[in-house]
Amino acid sequence: MKKINYFLLVLLGITFFSCINEDLNNHSQNQRKIELTKNEVLSIAYDDAKQLSDEDIFNVVNDFANLESNCMTRNTATSFKITKRTFINEDGEFDSQEVKTKAIDIENDIISEICEVEFNNGVTKGLAIVATNAKLPSIIAFIPNKGGEKVMERSGANELLHASKASYLYKAIKTRELVDSLRQPTLEKISKELEIPINEITYEKIENYL
Repeated sequence: MKKINYFLLVLLGITFFSCINEDLNNHSQNQRKIELTKNEVLSIAYDDAKQLSDEDIFNVVNDFANLESNCMTRNTATSFKITKRTFINEDGEFDSQEVKTKAIDIENDIISEICEVEFNNGVTKGLAIVATNAKLPSIIAFIPNKGGEKVMERSGANELLHASKASYLYKAIKTRELVDSLRQPTLEKISKELEIPINEITYEKIENYL
């Protein structure tokens, strides 16, 4: 699969999805085409999403920071560090790997790793909260200058962070519902149009037909 610019997935806080590619390769111009909506494409691409690495996470934060401030780039020695990892599902937020593993085994459970990423350009220290689930990556919150813990508490920032995580979880649940409702009809549509067995259809195999 082509290299993905994960920043496009979180631009301005709107979550997009990593495997939608609207460009057609030149060599495929004469191939049979199939018309799919973006949601139908998502229903196929969802399961093929690759896990975000730490480098991917830092790139997302770096690109978003650049949008906020043109002077904050890696060329000016901006540093990034993951200071905390937690996991969320419908039951709440956990910092236990055992809870994460158990939750993943529950059918249809929605869960994502949440990373707190501190970044420093030598002048100020900021904080980004990133949902790293590759199926629905998103910057949940972005604080260019976070100050100390007491400042976060007095400003109400911690309460806003909790609300942002709850909002993300709601989006993740609704996205999964959308995927579940469209996946089988979309597979059947592709199978009929392209004469491909349903069990052989993946996004990577059909992207040049879109």
